[in-house]
Amino acid sequence: MSRRWRAVVSATIAASTLLSACVASQDADLAEPDRTTTTLPAALVGSFGEVYSAGDISVELRGVRSELQTPADRSQIAVEVRSQSRSTVDQPNPHLELRCAGVDNAGTWMAGSTWEPNGVLRSDSVLSGEAILGFPISDANPEYPVLTCDEPTLRMIVRDKRHKDLTVVEFAVEPAIIAESLAAPAGPPLPLPYAGT
Repeated sequence: MSRRWRAVVSATIAASTLLSACVASQDADLAEPDRTTTTLPAALVGSFGEVYSAGDISVELRGVRSELQTPADRSQIAVEVRSQSRSTVDQPNPHLELRCAGVDNAGTWMAGSTWEPNGVLRSDSVLSGEAILGFPISDANPEYPVLTCDEPTLRMIVRDKRHKDLTVVEFAVEPAIIAESLAAPAGPPLPLPYAGT
C-alpha cells in the first residue's frame, strides 16, 4: 500500500472514531436528568395556555382532562402539550409527570400517548399531542397505583442541553378531573395503533 493510501485510510479511521464519539455523546445528553445528582431550581407556578422556555426549547400545556382507565384498572389523565425547538441540534422533549401529596413516586407517561415526555425533540421542530399520565405507584405497595391523588400537580421540566438551561413549572390539576378519572371505565387493550394507520 502506498504512503498516500495509508494516509487516506488513517484519516478515514480517525474521522469515523470522532464521529462515533460525538453521536454517543449527543445521545447521552438526551437522557432524562438523574434526580439523585441534578439539583432542580425552584418551580414556577404554571398556568395552562402560557408558554414556558429554557434556552431554545419552549412548551405549552394547553389543558388536562380525565382519561379511561387502563385494562388493569390504573387511573390516568391526559394532558394536551405543544413543544417547540429552535435549536440547531436535537434536544430532549420536556419531562412531564403527575405528583400527588404524600406520595414519593410520580405518575409517568403511558401507552397511547401521542406526545412522549423525554423523547427526542428534533432540531427546529414542533411536536403536538397528548401525554397520558398514569396515577403514581403506591409507595407502600409497588404492585399497585394509588387509589386517589390529593393535591394533584403536574410537574414539567424544560431542558436545553446545549445551553445548559433548565426550567421547572408546576401546574395545579382540578380535583374534579381526578374524581372523573377514578370513576372512568377501563379502556381497550393497549398498545393502540399509531394515528393514521
